[in-house]
Amino acid sequence: MKKNILFVLFMFLVMFLTVGSVSALDFNEEGYYVNYFNIEMTEKNVSNLLGLGFTEQQIYYMQREEFDNNKDIEGEIVSQTTKYYKTEVFEIPEIMTYSLSSEPLSRTVEITEEEYYNDSEISILASDTVTTEYKRMTTTIAKAGSYYRYKNDLSWRKLPKTRSYDVISIGMESDLSIVPTSYNFSAITDYDDAYNGICGLDIITNPTWSKSANGAAARFKLFQPNDGQTVKSMSSSMYYDVQKRNSTTLYVINAYGNYKHAQRTVEPNYSFGVSIPSFEISIGASPAVVESFDSMSTAHAAYYLTW
Repeated sequence: MKKNILFVLFMFLVMFLTVGSVSALDFNEEGYYVNYFNIEMTEKNVSNLLGLGFTEQQIYYMQREEFDNNKDIEGEIVSQTTKYYKTEVFEIPEIMTYSLSSEPLSRTVEITEEEYYNDSEISILASDTVTTEYKRMTTTIAKAGSYYRYKNDLSWRKLPKTRSYDVISIGMESDLSIVPTSYNFSAITDYDDAYNGICGLDIITNPTWSKSANGAAARFKLFQPNDGQTVKSMSSSMYYDVQKRNSTTLYVINAYGNYKHAQRTVEPNYSFGVSIPSFEISIGASPAVVESFDSMSTAHAAYYLTW
């Protein structure tokens, strides 16, 4: 009996070390990992998902269709770039028009990982007196079966005051094309609901897409909590798979992640897309609407290969 117990503990340790620390997942009596939606996952499933660049939180909140589409793809992260941003938001009144204001609505700079995590003055919640926001963006290239996957993840350490229509994107170069069925987007917000005494979850999976030879971008509405709801974390993610456009041998592939946050409330009637040569998000609208968005540099991931 003692040997059996030791063997079970040993096998669990082997699985844990093989898959890595996926602390958010439960582990049931049948030997499966189980996520928020009670989806059972094998060790191999979880390993594949991690190899495709999914985070622990994304696996924990993954829904059935996305799980079924990815669980059997053997993935491997081959390139990944993470950048950290601090945005100073200037308190210009909403009624002031673009032409009346010579100052930008916000200014974004890159900061170090240490500054992002160690700033003791950062609070996750925005207030009327706080004029800074902190974001982390990670661009990933992963081997995904016979394709390569381009993925962009954006998470907030300091939540924004304005919750309007934001845009996330991944740019690519013209020698690649997007696998038509591979587009995916999700925005995940978890929160405490004091009035109802529960932990709440909001997941958005149906953005407005803009697709072109330069890449793809997704526009979506940020979660706006009701009275009594306190947001604990907020993130968004998009990905697609790429293939070669022709038989030319490629020696490097590049993915360019970008994000634009609306610092003022905007209507979802502006055009948007990935522009070249910067591979940043372009907004097609009046100057007042364009000025409403912050501006972040791209997170560029490159992979050298012979393909």
